[in-house]
Amino acid sequence: MFKKGESGNQNGRPKGAKDKTTSEIREVFKEIVEGNLNNIDTWLKDIATENPAKAIELFLKLSEFILPKLKSIDLTTSDEDNQTIIVIGPQKGDAL
Repeated sequence: MFKKGESGNQNGRPKGAKDKTTSEIREVFKEIVEGNLNNIDTWLKDIATENPAKAIELFLKLSEFILPKLKSIDLTTSDEDNQTIIVIGPQKGDAL
């Protein structure tokens, strides 16, 4: 038995590790979305009829769960002609 304030895992949960509840919620949410793909299309079209801006806003919010967020990286350097070079790449952890 551990003393109060002590743990069997002195290093704690590994960085980025998800707890069981979070994983289960994500799985259920994924199943709900996959089961309603046709409905989501219909719902967005219905909303767009009344309020196109709202439909676009909702579409963009949904896209955040599917598309990786990209981050621009501004790297300034000089080449032989003293031109600025800008490199844009994915964030750490994004699929390539």
